Amino acid sequence: MFANSFCLTNDEYPIYAQPEELMHAYGRALAKVAAQAAELKSR
Repeated sequence: MFANSFCLTNDEYPIYAQPEELMHAYGRALAKVAAQAAELKSR
């Protein structure tokens, strides 16, 4: 499981306690990476 996983937050800063704008920023960043997944995988 961990070989194919990553964490956005930790126990000190749980995801449910983050500001809404930060959650949107995470979403934008993940979408950007996903859009380039094939290119990133080939490197």
